[in-house]
Amino acid sequence: KLEAELKNANSNPNNLEAEEFYAVVADLKQSIRSNYEEIIMADLNLTVNKDIDNLLWKGIYYSQIEDFRKKARKYRRTPEKLSQMCACFCNFLDDTTTYYEYLYQRIRETYAHLQAEPGQARGAPRDGDSTKLACLLHRVMICLGDLARYRSMYDDGDRKADWTQATMYYSTARSLYPRGGNAHNQLAVLATYQENDFEAVYHYFRSLATIRPFMSAKENLVPVFEKNRQRYLTEVQSGKINLRDSKQMQSVFKTSFIRLHGILYTRTDCEMFNSVSEQNREHLAALVRSGGLDADLILHMSLINIATVEFIQHPPGDRAALDATQRDTLLALACQQVIRTFAELVDHSTQLHGNAVLGPLSLTLHWLLGCSSMFLARDAGDLLECICKVANSLEPLGEKVAKAEWANLVRLKEDVEVDGFVHCPGQAPCTGPHAGGHKDCTAEGPVAAQERARRFRTAVDWLVEERVLCYDAASATYSAPLQPFGPPRSRPPHKADADPIPPPSR
Repeated sequence: KLEAELKNANSNPNNLEAEEFYAVVADLKQSIRSNYEEIIMADLNLTVNKDIDNLLWKGIYYSQIEDFRKKARKYRRTPEKLSQMCACFCNFLDDTTTYYEYLYQRIRETYAHLQAEPGQARGAPRDGDSTKLACLLHRVMICLGDLARYRSMYDDGDRKADWTQATMYYSTARSLYPRGGNAHNQLAVLATYQENDFEAVYHYFRSLATIRPFMSAKENLVPVFEKNRQRYLTEVQSGKINLRDSKQMQSVFKTSFIRLHGILYTRTDCEMFNSVSEQNREHLAALVRSGGLDADLILHMSLINIATVEFIQHPPGDRAALDATQRDTLLALACQQVIRTFAELVDHSTQLHGNAVLGPLSLTLHWLLGCSSMFLARDAGDLLECICKVANSLEPLGEKVAKAEWANLVRLKEDVEVDGFVHCPGQAPCTGPHAGGHKDCTAEGPVAAQERARRFRTAVDWLVEERVLCYDAASATYSAPLQPFGPPRSRPPHKADADPIPPPSR
């Protein structure tokens, strides 16, 4: 009833004097907000299942945000009016941010009994209710991120837009509820504002590779890949590259790397793949020499490679399926990209910090255990040689480390990053019934290094058991078999936890 009255008042503003109109609208909005807020505090299940918080956002705030944005477009050629409108808009955003920060704290206090116990990993739900609470808090954080994003976009001034606050809110939302793809989608949007194709593709891919994917990311990727294609033609193929400039080499490498994945995702220009791949290989070598390849970049490129293979085999959402010939062609190229990246990282490992490489290599290897396509690829022999090279280079762990109490319970930096990524779950994820027992090694140190080595060896030993690799006990070395090989005969357990939250009604 109140919403109907608000709609009627907004549709007939001339029926009232200006001051009376604004007073009536303000009272109606306050009443509607209070009603929604009380429902949120009284019934968590109803709130999450019926999207009560989304009704509050759209009914009271988002409609007004859209109205402000329409006015901004209308006044873009009249600077004085635009400046006045932006000032009003920013005041509105500040007031709304204050309310949503209050709402976030009130939800936390109301449902404090459902939050993780002290020492339990962030985002580790104990049951369905605590998962729903995490989802609700994450949705409030998304709203705060959107408000901060609009604030930066419409702040009236000459200074460059600052996305720090919006990034903080979206990153918090992501850590609260890694099963959802919305936060990754919003982080990708921020990356597009900064013309960062690499991070945009990374987060859009992550948005699609969750238990609850954000399907708009499928369409959002297309313009990113097109802009990257144009950037590749103008910046990379111009030939004006300083191979000793680490910042420029990182930009060039990312551009050619995303161009490869644009070919695979858009299913076009496949004839160019090998030439771009060779160019990207040269860029990677130059980037390593310049000192611009860090652990985060290695991990992100590894996860993009994995996601591309999975998206070809299992197109996200209702994306058109590939015919058998096209699928086989694209899959062969995607597998080739994974193997070449793996091999290049192994070849350059002596020039890189060991932990920077071993973490992503271990994650990739654990994903490979369940991906039979990789062991049937044309370059699979090269892949096995690289795996053996890494395994043979690792220092013996010793029985004490191999059987340590913390084995399988160490939570590494990369585990936090991949939390929620359905195709490559971390070895000690932030979610699950035993998350509270994890030894936090997100900061680098001896235990983290030992754990990465232990994980890699565990995967290699499983491949030996499956007769994909050979092991000589006398020399304590691994090797690829001389006879033709194939994929593992069995598949390691790999099943995402069920999510107690129903699909959104919107």
